[in-house]
Amino acid sequence: MSSNYKLTGLTSLDLQDGEKREVEVEGLDDTKVLLVKLDGQVHAMTANCTHYGAPLVKGVLTPDGRITCPWHGACFNITTGDIEDAPAPNALNKFEVFEKDSAVYVKADSEALSRHGRQPINQCSIVGDDKVVIVGGGSGTFGAVEALREQGFRGKITIISREPNPPLDRTKLSKALIPDASKIVLRPAQWYKSVGIDLVSDNATAVDFEKKSVSTESGKSFPYTKLILATGGVPRRLPMPGIKDLGNIFTLRFVTDVQQILNAVGDKNKNIVVIGSSFIGMEVGNCLSKENKVTIIGMESAPLERVMGQKVGQIFQKLLEKQGVKFHMSASVEKATPSEKDPSKVGAVHLKDGTVLPADLVILGVGVAPATEFLKNNPAVSLEQDGSLKTDESFAVNGLKDVLARW
Repeated sequence: MSSNYKLTGLTSLDLQDGEKREVEVEGLDDTKVLLVKLDGQVHAMTANCTHYGAPLVKGVLTPDGRITCPWHGACFNITTGDIEDAPAPNALNKFEVFEKDSAVYVKADSEALSRHGRQPINQCSIVGDDKVVIVGGGSGTFGAVEALREQGFRGKITIISREPNPPLDRTKLSKALIPDASKIVLRPAQWYKSVGIDLVSDNATAVDFEKKSVSTESGKSFPYTKLILATGGVPRRLPMPGIKDLGNIFTLRFVTDVQQILNAVGDKNKNIVVIGSSFIGMEVGNCLSKENKVTIIGMESAPLERVMGQKVGQIFQKLLEKQGVKFHMSASVEKATPSEKDPSKVGAVHLKDGTVLPADLVILGVGVAPATEFLKNNPAVSLEQDGSLKTDESFAVNGLKDVLARW
């Protein structure tokens, strides 16, 4: 049941246009709301991002009414509270806000005020013959199924993913190397069941766009009325000698990758070489540096230079160097050579300038390619040079009926 809650320290809604203000709620411990004024209207909403809890008052407000989280770029609509961009799992709660007797109040129930965002729909019965099949098990898929159910779609939804778990908060794989999928799923498997979504752990191998069906590695076929391709990316591997065939050289995309990396690290104090100095390389290097000797190799002059610039990249480099991480920037890898103890596994990484880095294991963070290999020889599809699919502004795939694609 809704009640009126007074906001601490406010006598009016006299905010400047474009202003964001975080305000405490009287009578509710550790509870705040965010006030945002845009085009003359004041909006009241959940104060923190529903991903990791970043204060949205420090985010970026755009003229079209969106607020972006300062940490990982999750984006919300300030008018509705709806998610505009990942990785936030929940929308924001919106509250009625008003002035009364030289004070400002919000109308809400206490649970909604203290809750970490809006509760998702949690029950759905299948109605009708419409069938949506989604290929892929990442955040794009998660966002699609949430939106479909929230917007009233009651048809059958099937998710086909090579992963045995529901969609994950994949950012936690590199940030914390969590080997237990149940701890980082965006929603538990039971939620998908309760809203009528089938989770299929299988590899999609082909699509018949005329007959509207998806075939999988196990020999099954899944008919659709609408198809969403949200396959994400496949980690790139380097073609240099040794790197493509020696053991203990890993990419990081799935929970199984984390498990293999942690098994290789074992009792710690290992020489770990990370090839790639963007987000995954920096995060996994930071995570492993506490109990191991970590070296990061990057082609740029500073880590993260392409996305954040040289100066910001140098700041991150110095922070990791304080933790003992060593860097070789503006460097190129020539090859990897085997360990003397076990020739089947990596023992060193050689740079083109002659530097030899001892390595008990190597982690590659050198980008991803679109996971569209199963469409490569399909005559109905014209893949771009990088393997991606061209879509219009509403994500409909060019030249294909009832097919949408999302990275």
